[in-house]
Amino acid sequence: LSQDEKYIATETFGGTLEIIDTHTKLPVAKKQKTPINGAFIFTYDHKLLYFFEDAIRCWDFLDNKDMIVFNIPEQQKLHFGYTKIVCDNILYNVRTQTYLFEFNGRENTYVVAIKNLTLEQELLLPAAPTLSKLVYSEEQNQYTLTEKGCVVMYDSDFRVEERFTPPHIIKNHDGGGLFSITCHKTQ
Repeated sequence: LSQDEKYIATETFGGTLEIIDTHTKLPVAKKQKTPINGAFIFTYDHKLLYFFEDAIRCWDFLDNKDMIVFNIPEQQKLHFGYTKIVCDNILYNVRTQTYLFEFNGRENTYVVAIKNLTLEQELLLPAAPTLSKLVYSEEQNQYTLTEKGCVVMYDSDFRVEERFTPPHIIKNHDGGGLFSITCHKTQ
């Protein structure tokens, strides 16, 4: 959904990307054979940033123009250890008006920051566990990433502010009132 809720983007399993006007419920634009697996985000000026074929691209769907904003360098592809690079997450930092594309590899988490359709910054962070994603808190202006059993909090410039081991969850239950209360420590 675009920030002003004027457009919605949908993607089929076959790789058809469609932009629909939420007021008229009619399609505005369609792009076929572009399987991007949900790796897209609207910009404030009604364009769509997306990751496809090792590049961050910008689709001006109202004028049907497409351009490459940033190609993943060959050197960075070596860090992934996979044959196909996948964008795991896209964040938007409202304060800096920056779009962050996250790519998780075996050795590192690679983050590419795009501002005004140009490269703002490239970061190599420690590898995040499977299904873990970079999170941005607008209220605290911090990023959080899980790393090898600990949580790392970064400031807005990705300097480590805090690193801690999360607490273990303890479950208490009384067996429905029939049994004595027990405590189980979850590791």
